[in-house]
Amino acid sequence: PIFEQGAAKAKKIEGEEKKEDEAEDKYLLTRIGGDAALTAAVDEFYTRLIKDETLAPFFEGVDMEVLKDHERKFLRLAFTKIPE
Repeated sequence: PIFEQGAAKAKKIEGEEKKEDEAEDKYLLTRIGGDAALTAAVDEFYTRLIKDETLAPFFEGVDMEVLKDHERKFLRLAFTKIPE
């Protein structure tokens, strides 16, 4: 559900849907809505994570932008380069 939410947010941000090329459909990243959806999903995940009273203490003093950037890079690689 978080990627679906991210995809919906990405469509609002972009303001229009883009037609996906069949060659790009082989990547999971394309099927979930591209980089904009990935970014929105990672942002939403970490927003929820730091709101959780149990998990938030583990992230005190952590630069969340650096952590989110690292997560986006990892997921982008996983969703495009690693076979399903």
